[in-house]
Amino acid sequence: MHNYFKFKMVRLLIGQGYEAKIQLRPFDKKLHEYVYIKIKKDNIDVIHEQKLKEGVDIYVSSAKFAFGLIKKLKKQFKGTSKVTRSLVGLNKKAGKQIHRITVLFRLDPPEEDEE
Repeated sequence: MHNYFKFKMVRLLIGQGYEAKIQLRPFDKKLHEYVYIKIKKDNIDVIHEQKLKEGVDIYVSSAKFAFGLIKKLKKQFKGTSKVTRSLVGLNKKAGKQIHRITVLFRLDPPEEDEE
């Protein structure tokens, strides 16, 4: 994990939830670095990062950023994406549903050279 985000994560874990989960499958160092460059550029807060055997999940504070990131990833890398949302509560004052977004980006397997 990048040192830049460690302080922000500790501060945010105390009281702030996440709006979106970015799933990167399988883990790829170039893809991971690209995502963190975009996070830093847009000044997005990283709430938590979870490393799994099949990839990595990054919890961020902006669903809008996550939607835009998927479009950028599809242009930059070869892969497929999927966006889902889950209901997490209701805003009683506004009478609206509150959703959390999950965006999955799955890299295509590397092409093998045929000889």
